[in-house]
Amino acid sequence: MSSRSPVWWPAARRRILRNYAGTQHIVGMLSETATAALTPEEAEDRALRNRRRVEVDYTSAVGSMQMILENRERIAGAGAAAAERATREGAEQSGIVYFAGQDDQLPFSANGVEPEPMCGYALTAAQIEELAPTLRVHGITWEPDGAGAVVSMAQPDRPLILLLLDARYPYRLTEAEPLDSC
Repeated sequence: MSSRSPVWWPAARRRILRNYAGTQHIVGMLSETATAALTPEEAEDRALRNRRRVEVDYTSAVGSMQMILENRERIAGAGAAAAERATREGAEQSGIVYFAGQDDQLPFSANGVEPEPMCGYALTAAQIEELAPTLRVHGITWEPDGAGAVVSMAQPDRPLILLLLDARYPYRLTEAEPLDSC
């Protein structure tokens, strides 16, 4: 038996959907089914256990799609309002930004919360050259300056920007310089 966790996705990879759906102001579905046998029959028949997991995932997906179809206008409105709020808070340097936290971990360490958010991040020429394709894929914009570029927090992707660029987030892509004024 492998020493790996019996969970199909390692914890760091499951985190991707949880965080990304929220940072994009969209509804996301993460279905996690028990990998261990739930009955004596499943303990003896791996195929039975796998069929149960597929059925649970399928039912979850169908139920989620039904909910989205029934509530699409309300969901779209909430997503648009969240994107507008993120842009406004970025422009006003208001609201609290979080670098940590999930359903099983509170973000209340000194490094996990910033009550006085930055207006943007300064990237060196080398950083912007390396990250430009990734930023473009996510719709994140920047303005060139003499030394590289400035990524403003006044955009819908404000929640994602800090996760990509801030040294306080453990899975960042680079350590950009937070700016107090832009």
